[in-house]
Order: sequence, then structure tokens, then C-alpha cells
Amino acid sequence: MKLWLSRSGRRGGYAARLLLRTAGVVVLAMALTCAAAAAAMAFDWPREPVLLTAVLAITGLAVGIAVGIGRRGAADTLVFCRDDAGRLFVVDARSYAPMKANGRNLVAAARRTQRVLGNLTGGVLQKYMAQPQSLTGLAPQVLAVENRKPSAGGDALVCVVRMPNGAEARQSYWIAGDMDDRDELLRELERLSSLESRVEPRDTRHTGPLLVSAAAAALFGALCAASHPAVAVLDGRLYFPCLGLAFCAVCAVVWFTVKRSRGE
Repeated sequence: MKLWLSRSGRRGGYAARLLLRTAGVVVLAMALTCAAAAAAMAFDWPREPVLLTAVLAITGLAVGIAVGIGRRGAADTLVFCRDDAGRLFVVDARSYAPMKANGRNLVAAARRTQRVLGNLTGGVLQKYMAQPQSLTGLAPQVLAVENRKPSAGGDALVCVVRMPNGAEARQSYWIAGDMDDRDELLRELERLSSLESRVEPRDTRHTGPLLVSAAAAALFGALCAASHPAVAVLDGRLYFPCLGLAFCAVCAVVWFTVKRSRGE
């Protein structure tokens, strides 16, 4: 019987780290926006183009940082469990404390997740794993590892798992780089990666959709800039539609980039 958990998750403080990092992104974005506005006024730069460029760049930076925060937070709530029969399960503490869309529920859910994580690793998981059925029907069981991609701060996994309802599906997980006995877990995953996938493999490159989304983002971004009142090369009525389409295309770029980085 063995449990693997990141050192950050084992130390506790998940809620404080998540909320402080989220607040840090908001403060950073506001500070950079104010700095860009101040610089435009101090150096007498054309304000509209400068602020538009700054907002787009700051938004991209904030999204990138937020993705990293989400990945790190997910890694801190994952517990990999191997029972005495050699079966490997993955328990996500967040599934027992779902987050809703407003700030108050976000704070409460982060605190519940921290408490759940402490309870799970404090004896609850060991109690269930000591029984003959172990965590079968309670948590996803890893059947095979389709892809493992090392990257900064950890490893991205794409696994074939048996869900608690018995269905087989693909799931993405992140192994933190600061996990205790991490090499032992990687050896366990290497053993599973040699097993034949039970789900029909899919193309994991996403190159075509990513390029199309990037081209669309560049096109609509250029149209948005050309139709801005400060530039007025195109009809100003095109500005907001192009801005909305550019935003959708950027979201698609982020989505396919994350899928590609995970190896999905």
C-alpha cells in the first residue's frame, strides 16, 4: 500500500496558496495596465494603440500565468494510491468540494478541498485500501498510460482509466516535480505504459486546429486594430464584432495549446 502526494499538498495551505496566487495575477494585471497608461501619458505616446496593445499583451500574460496556477493547484490535490494488489488509483480531493462561479463559493470550496485532502491522507484512503475491493467503484483506476510528457515542474499524463461507474475513459493528470518517492511512481506508470490501450487511440497533435485558430486570431486582431477609432482605416462598426471573434480565436489557441502540451 502506497500513497503519493506532492510536498505542497502534504504540508497543507492549499486554500491560502490558491487564493494568494489568484489575487497576485489580478494585482499584476492591474499594475501593468496602470503602468502602461502612465507611460503613454508621460512619453506622449498615442494612447489608444498603446493601451490596446498593452491590454492584449497583459491579457495573454495573465491567461498563461492562470493556466500554470491551475495546473499546480490540480497537482496539489491529486493523490496516487497503489493498493496491496498492485492496482493504481487516482483520487482528486477537488471532486469532493466542487467550486461554483462566484468568489465567495471559490474561497469556501478551496477551504473544503484543503480539509478533504487532509482527511483523505490522514487515514481514510488507507482504511478503504485495506479492504478487498480497495478503491474500486470509488475512484478512477489507471489501466494504461498512453502518454507521459515531462515539462517544467512535473510530468503531464494521459491515462486510460476505469471510472467508478465501470466505464473506461481518458483522463489527464499532472505529477508535481516535488512529490516524495516520485521515481517509484514513475516506474509504476512506466509499467502501465507498456499495456495496450483499451480505448481507440486518437491523434494527439492538434497542429491543424492550432494553426487555424492562431491564423484566425491574427486576422481578427488585425481587423480589430484597423477598425479602431484611433486608426480608422476600416469602418468603426467592425471593431466590436472583430474584437469578439479575436477573443474567441485566442481562447481556441489557448485550449489547443494546453491539449497539445498535455499530449492529449
